[in-house]
Amino acid sequence: MNKNFLLIALISFAFSNQSILLLYPDADLSNTAKLNVSDVNAIHELFTDGFKTYSKYDIITPSDNPICYSSECALSLAEEYSADQVVTSKIRVLGSKIIFTGMIQKNDGSDNFATRITALNVEDMENASYRLSKSLINRDSIEDVADIDNIIKEEEVASKRRKSLYRVGLHLGYIVPFGGKNYYYFDDDNPTPKWNSFPLILGYTQNWELKSNNTMMLDIGLGINSTPTFKIDFTHNTFNNKSDNSMFYGYGIGWHVGMDRYLSNQIDMFDNQITVEESKLRHGPALVAQVGYIFMRTYNTNIMTRAKYHCQLSTLDGNIDNGITFSLSFIRKIESNNKRVNQSRSRDRVEYRFPLLELLLKATSN
Repeated sequence: MNKNFLLIALISFAFSNQSILLLYPDADLSNTAKLNVSDVNAIHELFTDGFKTYSKYDIITPSDNPICYSSECALSLAEEYSADQVVTSKIRVLGSKIIFTGMIQKNDGSDNFATRITALNVEDMENASYRLSKSLINRDSIEDVADIDNIIKEEEVASKRRKSLYRVGLHLGYIVPFGGKNYYYFDDDNPTPKWNSFPLILGYTQNWELKSNNTMMLDIGLGINSTPTFKIDFTHNTFNNKSDNSMFYGYGIGWHVGMDRYLSNQIDMFDNQITVEESKLRHGPALVAQVGYIFMRTYNTNIMTRAKYHCQLSTLDGNIDNGITFSLSFIRKIESNNKRVNQSRSRDRVEYRFPLLELLLKATSN
C-alpha cells in the first residue's frame, strides 16, 4: 500500500506543472508624455499574456503588484509564492525609444538569463512584450525568437528590416514523371522514342503570405530540355508554425501544356515514303499538391525547397501526365527606385502587385 502511495506521489510530482512568478515591471515614469501608469499596466498584462501563450507553466501574478529592485528580493518572493522560476523586468525611456529589459532565474538563483528589446512607441510594446516573454521562456536571443506575430516597428524601418510578406523570385528544379506522353522524344538517328526521366524546369514564383499563417503561391514554369513543357500553378498553403524556418503544405490547380511527339509515314514530292516526326499539343487542367520548407521567413529574402505532385487531365487520349517536381526557390521583395527614395519622406506607400510586368516595362524603357 505504501509503495502505491509513493508511486502515485512520484507520478504526480513528475507531471505537475511548474510555475513562474511574474513580478510587476520597474518603470521610469519621469516622462509621462512617453510612458504613464496606464501604459505600464497594459504592458504588464501583455507581458503576462505572452508567457501564457509561449509556455505551459502556471503563471503567478500577485494582485498587489510587488516590485523588486534586486535579485535577492525576487528570490525571496519566489520562495514565498512557491514558484519554480521568477521574472523581473524594467522599462526605461531613452529619448524617443522605450527599452524593455527582462530577467528570468530559478528559485535558487541559478540558470539566470537576461535580455532586452527596444520599441519606438507605446503601441509597439504589444509585440515587444510578446517577443521578450518568448525570449525569456526559451532563453534565446531576441533575434532568434522572431515570428510573424511579434515583429516590431523598429525592424520594419531598419536598413536590414524584415519586410513585407509579399515576394517574387525564381525556382529551378527537375520533374520525376510517373506517366504521360509529354516526356517522350526522338533522336535523329533512332526511330524508337526515348523517355526523358529527369526533365529540367525553370520558372517564376510569386508568394502572398497572409496574416492567417497561410500563403498563396503562383508558379510559372518552363521545361528547358528535350521535352518542352509549360506550367501555371496556383496553390493555397499552410505553415506548421510562425517561426523563421517552417514547413508548409498545400494544394491547388493549374494548367499544363506539353507536346505529344510521334512518327508519321508520308510520301514526299518524289513519291518516296519517308518518316517524319510530328507533334500534337497536349494541354489541360492539373491538380497539384505540394509540401515544402521555407528558410528566413521573417526576412526580406527567402529560400524554399519543395516537392510538388501534379496530375494533368489532358485533352488527348493516352496516359495521364503525372509526376513530382523537386525545386529550389529564391524569392525576394521587389520595390521601385521611387519607392525606396520616398520611404523616408512619407508613410504612404504604393505596393506593386504585378512586379513581373514592372520589370519588363523598366527593361524596355532602358
